[in-house]
Amino acid sequence: MVSLAFAAEAEKNRLVARRDFEASPLWQPKVFMGRDFWNIMAGTRFRPNRKKYGNCLYFPISLLPENMRKHLDIPAFTEVAIKTPPLACGNVRKNPDGTITLVPPDNYKEWVPADRPFIISDHRFLRGMYYPELRWRFDYQPYPEYWAWEKRYQNFWYVSGLLEWGNNMNTLYLHLARWMAQGKVTPAQLEKIKARFMENPPTRRDYVNFRLKPDFEHAVKVWQDDTSVQDAFDGAFNIAHLAAYWGAGMITMESCRSFVNWQYQMMFHRGAARQFDIPWCWYAAAHITIRDAKGRSMGKGGEPCAWKKAEHFGPACGASMNSRERVSYMAYLSGANAYQRETACHNYWDATAIGDDRWKPATEGRMYIDFFNFTKRNPKRGIPYTPIALLVAYDRGTSRIPGKAFWRYRYLQSDNMLDAFVTTIFPPVSAWKMHRRGIEITLMNSKYGDIFDAITPDFEKSEAFARILPAYKAAILIGDYEENPGMVKAMVNYVRGGGTLILNAKQLHLKFSDGFTGVKTDGEFMEDGYKVTLLKPDGAAVLLADKQNRPVFTRNSYGKGAVIVGSPNFLTPLYNDGNEKIANEALRATVSGQRKFPYVAWLLDHLLDEVIPAKVSGDIQYGFNRTPTGWWIYLFNNKGILKTALTPQKIDPSAKTVVNVDLSGLKASAVKDLVTGETFSGGKLKIPVESGKYRILDIQVP
Repeated sequence: MVSLAFAAEAEKNRLVARRDFEASPLWQPKVFMGRDFWNIMAGTRFRPNRKKYGNCLYFPISLLPENMRKHLDIPAFTEVAIKTPPLACGNVRKNPDGTITLVPPDNYKEWVPADRPFIISDHRFLRGMYYPELRWRFDYQPYPEYWAWEKRYQNFWYVSGLLEWGNNMNTLYLHLARWMAQGKVTPAQLEKIKARFMENPPTRRDYVNFRLKPDFEHAVKVWQDDTSVQDAFDGAFNIAHLAAYWGAGMITMESCRSFVNWQYQMMFHRGAARQFDIPWCWYAAAHITIRDAKGRSMGKGGEPCAWKKAEHFGPACGASMNSRERVSYMAYLSGANAYQRETACHNYWDATAIGDDRWKPATEGRMYIDFFNFTKRNPKRGIPYTPIALLVAYDRGTSRIPGKAFWRYRYLQSDNMLDAFVTTIFPPVSAWKMHRRGIEITLMNSKYGDIFDAITPDFEKSEAFARILPAYKAAILIGDYEENPGMVKAMVNYVRGGGTLILNAKQLHLKFSDGFTGVKTDGEFMEDGYKVTLLKPDGAAVLLADKQNRPVFTRNSYGKGAVIVGSPNFLTPLYNDGNEKIANEALRATVSGQRKFPYVAWLLDHLLDEVIPAKVSGDIQYGFNRTPTGWWIYLFNNKGILKTALTPQKIDPSAKTVVNVDLSGLKASAVKDLVTGETFSGGKLKIPVESGKYRILDIQVP
């Protein structure tokens, strides 16, 4: 353990050059059809002659029988984006050369309201995990009339085709033998698959280029060679930036009960959407393998829909109702442009009921209506304020939990740097261990708040990175990089314009401008388990020194900004990452929380003090939204939810917390909780937040 009794000058120098708390216009949520936030609901065309109706929204509303219409004809179910049923085999046209063309139907105007966005699902043609007979059997050719078709539908938003594309590509070769045995893939098709997707990519960059990119390109080909309407839905890895860089028009993150660190996913998806100036969606999953109290799988029931019979079903199964409520509000506050609850149609209505009760919203449906009404009452949610950018390499392949790149490549010390920041921001917990104890963890409390985005610095084309980087007050370069002139130029210009860039000694080989870092190097030494580069200030001031008075962090003024350099290599304890066994042990120690990162904590602590507009302290999740009249500060207490996969939720009242909110710097004229209606006065507030509850403070600033 590193001694924190540094011979420090920590309070002598400020880290961050900028002193404002402005939210960049580049962070403004994207607007589609007049709104920057849409709830997405499954919808289908009403056919009067049908004898039985399933759990769906049916359009046009005017044709519905009275017993349906009186419950469904409300804004929460009509003022939504409509996800159409998956395209079927009837939508393919066989070509003379043996290829097929996917032809979208041309009757959407008959039932989709023209003032509501609609989304097309074609995952039957693209999701090899479930539909290999369609995914691999055919070569697709574009639909020549596509552009005329798209012009007819100005409310067409995107295609939900790349569903769980990371997971699909990761498990591709695990499924092939089964598909062959089932006759869903022929030997000739198998050879085509192997030719298209490398079986064992030797490097993570090969994995990106010869697994993920061909899958993206195939989806684009199926959908008329139009990248701009593709939604890349990420169900396994934080790889939305890849699809965005390749031209996707939408990216979607999936949160589910089996993983924690939903805010970690949020950082990557929101950052990628902002970097590439596209909308993003938060998708709250329902289906995930159920395990018993000992962690054993209970079969194929999954986390069922509440009212769709399965091996295990009912409103008490799966994620708690409390979690389902909190994630809805978090999606809105996060700046997502759309929110979709997976299989809402099987959760919002009780399909086992009869008569009018069949169409009365059930518990989760009523909860959704309350959420929808909140967004209507409070449409000006503002801009989520995220002053710190984590700069993460495009091929890091990080999962929803710390780990190896794409779950397969050796765990490098540069990989551990990202996980050091993640586990410092979010104290590591095991979802399965907590669930076995009957404690549900979904969103997470953190002393650092939701003030981070992850963006990508090292693509070959650096224009998007150069455009978005100045929006952030501070940026931390994480990982190891080859020489990249575009990336370096963007970072130098960022600092020159007022940004604060944080490097570590292992990144000083990049060809920065003379005088940029303000340090020179003079060898390396070991100290308390760290390999440390000896920094020699050459214009930089020493922010922090060790007990031998050797620099730990330096700060150099450059233009209007500053460059901070850390001497511990990757800011993490050294391990032999060339030895897979040792590397795996370092990973386990990181995931379990045994491996500590005091240099990372010191850096984040000091940055936090300088970049947030109000001080928030307590065991809480919090964040800031800059509104036209001031700020929203949200407070989520994510603790105290007692829930196994199959039992009703219980709330532990002892997890109640009191949060201190210091508004002294804002000079607030009025403070109101948008959830309870309670008002507050004074500059220093004590806000009680019950277990599983949330407060949203609307702070008016003159």
